[in-house]
Amino acid sequence: MTGWSVLLLGLGLGLRHATDADHLVVVSTLVQREPGIARAARIAALWGAGHTATFLGLGLLVVLAELRLPPVFERITEVIVGAMLLGLGLWHLARSRTSTRVSRAPATTHARPVVAGLVHGLAGSAGIALLAATPIPSRALAVAYLGLIALGTVVGMVALTVAMARPIGWTMQREGALTLRDAGFCWFHPLVMEPEQIQKGLFGLIRVRGPNEPEDDNKRIVVLGDVLLNEDGGFYEELDDDMIMMDREGNVVLVNGKTLPVLDVHPGALTRLRIVNVANGRFFNLALPGHTFRVIGTDGGLIPKPYDAEKLLLSPGERHDVVLIAQGRCPRMSSPTRTR
Repeated sequence: MTGWSVLLLGLGLGLRHATDADHLVVVSTLVQREPGIARAARIAALWGAGHTATFLGLGLLVVLAELRLPPVFERITEVIVGAMLLGLGLWHLARSRTSTRVSRAPATTHARPVVAGLVHGLAGSAGIALLAATPIPSRALAVAYLGLIALGTVVGMVALTVAMARPIGWTMQREGALTLRDAGFCWFHPLVMEPEQIQKGLFGLIRVRGPNEPEDDNKRIVVLGDVLLNEDGGFYEELDDDMIMMDREGNVVLVNGKTLPVLDVHPGALTRLRIVNVANGRFFNLALPGHTFRVIGTDGGLIPKPYDAEKLLLSPGERHDVVLIAQGRCPRMSSPTRTR
């Protein structure tokens, strides 16, 4: 390798090193404290100073003093960096739960990115320095190579951090300011291994209240689903060809995670039911003899003209927003009516 190619390699490795995921995690966490382009550039420069100090210190010891670090050193430094990342994540999580900002002294603000850079400089520095010492015959060229790696890392971090500052600042300003225009009832779930994930309860519900909600006496969320269980009560994990083509249909029907649930209502009361079918392949045809469902909303939210129905057919994933008009009494039951 020629001298210029070595120097260009060093600069390129430095720029590439700046894009490592752990570097971006640390700097983005620090920037979120007080977002802004000027502050982002200062934090990146301080981080780069700490990183460069550690990197060049170890690198020069390896190249000039021919220091050989044991393999366990790199493993220990990786653990230290991992612990620091975990600590920063916990710190940011705890801070995000508080609504007030705590003022920090300038020395503390400057020290945090420098310390993070010093710790980060430990991880991987010995390997890069050894890479310089082995194939480069000239020590002066090896030192220049290390210097360009450090310079490229700082320049790359400053450029990336400045680029990240504006979107992070916009996100922080928009945090908690989400405006939902339409009332509705939604649910979400993972799209990877969807039947297995939903069957085991990995899904969630979102209820959005509107400014002019229909009047009712009581509210309930009804989650219809099913599970496919083995004889020992465990989940049946394997899917045959029919289940793959036609979707899985469980052998145990659940309502809000329970079998044979009971709904307590009073005669004449209006009970609003937000119903969702989370089953993978089962259709539910709901009916309560002697009672009427007033459909006020579907998948698209509240409908302009509600209508009455004695039965509700829900396909997998479908939602209905209805008002149950309790009428009369169930056999052998007194008020309040217990409709099963």
